[in-house]
Amino acid sequence: MPLFLFHKESNWMLGLWKITETANALIERLPHSAEELRTARRFGSLSRQKEWLATRVLLQELCGEYKEIRYRPDGAPYLADGSHAISISHTRGYAAVMLSSAGQRIGIDIEYPSRRVLKVQDHFLSPQEKSFIDPAHEATQMLVCWCAKEALYKLLGKEGLQFDRDLEIQPFSLRSFDDIEIRERVTPEASLLSVRYVVTKDYVIAMASEE
Repeated sequence: MPLFLFHKESNWMLGLWKITETANALIERLPHSAEELRTARRFGSLSRQKEWLATRVLLQELCGEYKEIRYRPDGAPYLADGSHAISISHTRGYAAVMLSSAGQRIGIDIEYPSRRVLKVQDHFLSPQEKSFIDPAHEATQMLVCWCAKEALYKLLGKEGLQFDRDLEIQPFSLRSFDDIEIRERVTPEASLLSVRYVVTKDYVIAMASEE
Protein backbone atom coordinates (compact mmCIF):
# COMPACT_ATOMS: atom_id res chain seq x y z
CA MET A 1 0.00 0.00 0.00
CA PRO A 2 1.15 3.64 -0.22
CA LEU A 3 3.06 5.30 2.59
CA PHE A 4 1.12 4.33 5.74
CA LEU A 5 2.41 7.03 8.09
CA PHE A 6 4.62 10.07 7.74
CA HIS A 7 5.80 12.27 10.58
CA LYS A 8 8.29 15.12 10.46
CA GLU A 9 10.05 17.02 13.22
CA SER A 10 12.50 19.92 12.88
CA ASN A 11 15.51 17.59 12.75
CA TRP A 12 14.17 14.20 11.58
CA MET A 13 11.38 12.46 9.72
CA LEU A 14 9.75 9.07 10.00
CA GLY A 15 8.06 6.91 7.40
CA LEU A 16 6.07 3.74 8.08
CA TRP A 17 5.02 1.28 5.38
CA LYS A 18 2.29 -1.31 5.92
CA ILE A 19 3.37 -4.30 3.87
CA THR A 20 0.38 -5.63 1.96
CA GLU A 21 2.06 -6.15 -1.43
CA THR A 22 3.62 -9.25 -2.89
CA ALA A 23 7.40 -9.34 -3.23
CA ASN A 24 7.04 -8.92 -7.01
CA ALA A 25 4.85 -5.84 -6.58
CA LEU A 26 7.48 -4.25 -4.34
CA ILE A 27 10.29 -5.12 -6.73
CA GLU A 28 8.46 -3.45 -9.60
CA ARG A 29 8.57 -0.14 -7.70
CA LEU A 30 12.38 -0.15 -7.57
CA PRO A 31 14.57 0.98 -10.49
CA HIS A 32 17.28 -1.63 -9.92
CA SER A 33 14.83 -4.51 -9.68
CA ALA A 34 17.16 -7.30 -10.83
CA GLU A 35 19.83 -6.42 -8.29
CA GLU A 36 17.30 -5.90 -5.51
CA LEU A 37 15.69 -9.26 -6.32
CA ARG A 38 19.01 -11.10 -6.11
CA THR A 39 19.72 -9.62 -2.71
CA ALA A 40 16.21 -10.16 -1.38
CA ARG A 41 16.29 -13.82 -2.33
CA ARG A 42 19.24 -14.38 0.00
CA PHE A 43 16.74 -14.23 2.85
CA GLY A 44 15.09 -17.56 3.51
CA SER A 45 11.61 -16.42 4.43
CA LEU A 46 9.22 -14.57 2.11
CA SER A 47 8.20 -12.21 4.93
CA ARG A 48 11.84 -11.19 5.45
CA GLN A 49 12.25 -10.62 1.72
CA LYS A 50 9.22 -8.31 1.70
CA GLU A 51 10.48 -6.39 4.73
CA TRP A 52 13.81 -5.80 3.00
CA LEU A 53 12.15 -4.66 -0.22
CA ALA A 54 9.53 -2.51 1.53
CA THR A 55 12.30 -0.68 3.38
CA ARG A 56 13.83 0.38 0.07
CA VAL A 57 10.49 1.36 -1.44
CA LEU A 58 9.72 3.43 1.65
CA LEU A 59 13.10 5.16 1.51
CA GLN A 60 12.47 6.00 -2.13
CA GLU A 61 9.08 7.50 -1.21
CA LEU A 62 10.60 9.63 1.56
CA CYS A 63 13.45 10.96 -0.57
CA GLY A 64 11.65 11.26 -3.90
CA GLU A 65 14.35 9.20 -5.58
CA TYR A 66 16.12 5.87 -5.23
CA LYS A 67 18.80 5.72 -2.54
CA GLU A 68 21.29 2.90 -2.09
CA ILE A 69 21.59 1.52 1.44
CA ARG A 70 24.93 0.14 2.53
CA TYR A 71 26.01 -1.40 5.83
CA ARG A 72 28.96 -0.83 8.11
CA PRO A 73 30.88 -3.78 9.63
CA ASP A 74 28.72 -3.56 12.77
CA GLY A 75 25.55 -3.85 10.67
CA ALA A 76 24.50 -0.19 10.95
CA PRO A 77 22.94 1.13 7.70
CA TYR A 78 24.03 4.24 5.87
CA LEU A 79 23.22 5.89 2.55
CA ALA A 80 25.80 5.55 -0.20
CA ASP A 81 25.44 9.20 -1.19
CA GLY A 82 25.75 10.46 2.41
CA SER A 83 22.71 12.71 2.01
CA HIS A 84 21.01 11.66 5.26
CA ALA A 85 21.58 9.67 8.39
CA ILE A 86 19.29 6.62 8.41
CA SER A 87 17.90 4.11 10.87
CA ILE A 88 15.78 1.12 9.86
CA SER A 89 13.48 -1.29 11.64
CA HIS A 90 10.79 -3.76 10.66
CA THR A 91 8.35 -6.11 12.31
CA ARG A 92 5.41 -8.28 11.34
CA GLY A 93 3.71 -6.45 8.45
CA TYR A 94 5.53 -3.10 8.80
CA ALA A 95 8.76 -1.42 7.72
CA ALA A 96 9.99 1.82 9.32
CA VAL A 97 12.64 4.29 8.16
CA MET A 98 13.92 7.30 10.10
CA LEU A 99 15.99 9.98 8.36
CA SER A 100 17.84 13.05 9.57
CA SER A 101 20.53 15.40 8.34
CA ALA A 102 23.85 13.75 7.59
CA GLY A 103 26.04 13.41 10.65
CA GLN A 104 23.20 13.44 13.16
CA ARG A 105 22.73 10.27 15.18
CA ILE A 106 19.29 8.66 15.20
CA GLY A 107 17.73 5.33 16.10
CA ILE A 108 14.38 3.61 15.58
CA ASP A 109 12.77 0.35 16.61
CA ILE A 110 9.35 -1.16 15.89
CA GLU A 111 7.88 -4.36 17.35
CA TYR A 112 4.52 -6.09 17.16
CA PRO A 113 2.64 -6.51 20.47
CA SER A 114 3.37 -9.81 22.18
CA ARG A 115 3.85 -11.23 25.65
CA ARG A 116 7.13 -12.79 24.57
CA VAL A 117 8.88 -9.74 26.00
CA LEU A 118 8.06 -11.03 29.50
CA LYS A 119 10.35 -14.03 28.96
CA VAL A 120 13.44 -11.87 28.35
CA GLN A 121 12.76 -9.00 30.78
CA ASP A 122 15.73 -9.90 32.98
CA HIS A 123 18.06 -9.29 30.05
CA PHE A 124 17.09 -5.67 29.45
CA LEU A 125 15.42 -4.32 32.61
CA SER A 126 17.04 -3.64 35.96
CA PRO A 127 15.17 -4.30 39.24
CA GLN A 128 14.65 -0.54 39.60
CA GLU A 129 13.03 -0.34 36.18
CA LYS A 130 10.77 -3.32 36.86
CA SER A 131 9.50 -1.56 39.98
CA PHE A 132 7.57 1.08 37.99
CA ILE A 133 6.00 -1.32 35.48
CA ASP A 134 2.20 -1.28 35.74
CA PRO A 135 1.00 -4.89 36.27
CA ALA A 136 -2.18 -4.12 34.35
CA HIS A 137 -0.18 -3.31 31.21
CA GLU A 138 3.14 -5.01 31.88
CA ALA A 139 3.71 -6.57 28.45
CA THR A 140 3.01 -3.32 26.60
CA GLN A 141 5.04 -1.15 28.97
CA MET A 142 7.95 -3.59 28.87
CA LEU A 143 7.79 -3.57 25.08
CA VAL A 144 7.98 0.23 25.13
CA CYS A 145 11.08 -0.10 27.31
CA TRP A 146 12.64 -2.59 24.91
CA CYS A 147 11.92 -0.47 21.82
CA ALA A 148 13.21 2.68 23.52
CA LYS A 149 16.46 1.01 24.55
CA GLU A 150 16.91 -0.56 21.13
CA ALA A 151 16.40 2.82 19.43
CA LEU A 152 18.91 4.44 21.78
CA TYR A 153 21.37 1.60 21.26
CA LYS A 154 21.28 2.30 17.52
CA LEU A 155 21.81 6.01 18.16
CA LEU A 156 24.76 5.51 20.51
CA GLY A 157 26.47 2.84 18.39
CA LYS A 158 28.51 1.54 21.33
CA GLU A 159 29.71 -2.05 21.10
CA GLY A 160 29.26 -4.12 24.24
CA LEU A 161 26.45 -1.93 25.59
CA GLN A 162 24.25 -3.86 28.04
CA PHE A 163 20.59 -2.84 28.15
CA ASP A 164 20.00 -3.62 31.83
CA ARG A 165 23.18 -1.93 33.06
CA ASP A 166 24.07 0.88 30.63
CA LEU A 167 20.63 2.31 29.78
CA GLU A 168 18.45 3.36 32.72
CA ILE A 169 14.85 4.33 31.94
CA GLN A 170 13.39 6.93 34.25
CA PRO A 171 9.98 6.04 35.77
CA PHE A 172 7.05 6.73 33.45
CA SER A 173 3.36 5.97 33.13
CA LEU A 174 2.24 4.22 29.96
CA ARG A 175 0.40 6.35 27.39
CA SER A 176 -0.38 5.88 23.73
CA PHE A 177 2.11 8.63 22.78
CA ASP A 178 4.79 10.22 24.92
CA ASP A 179 8.48 10.91 25.51
CA ILE A 180 10.53 9.05 28.11
CA GLU A 181 13.99 9.79 29.45
CA ILE A 182 16.86 7.33 29.57
CA ARG A 183 20.18 7.79 31.36
CA GLU A 184 23.04 6.39 29.29
CA ARG A 185 26.09 5.16 31.15
CA VAL A 186 28.46 4.45 28.26
CA THR A 187 29.99 7.94 27.93
CA PRO A 188 31.72 10.14 30.52
CA GLU A 189 28.81 12.60 30.28
CA ALA A 190 26.20 9.98 31.32
CA SER A 191 23.62 12.05 29.44
CA LEU A 192 19.88 11.98 30.01
CA LEU A 193 18.37 11.37 26.58
CA SER A 194 14.77 11.61 25.38
CA VAL A 195 13.07 8.88 23.34
CA ARG A 196 9.63 9.23 21.79
CA TYR A 197 7.28 6.26 21.62
CA VAL A 198 3.90 5.42 20.09
CA VAL A 199 1.67 2.48 21.07
CA THR A 200 -1.03 1.10 18.76
CA LYS A 201 -2.86 -2.22 18.62
CA ASP A 202 -0.60 -3.32 15.75
CA TYR A 203 2.84 -2.09 16.83
CA VAL A 204 4.99 -0.21 19.32
CA ILE A 205 7.55 2.17 17.86
CA ALA A 206 10.31 4.24 19.47
CA MET A 207 12.43 7.04 17.96
CA ALA A 208 15.62 8.59 19.32
CA SER A 209 17.53 11.56 17.94
CA GLU A 210 20.20 14.00 18.99
CA GLU A 211 18.92 17.43 19.92
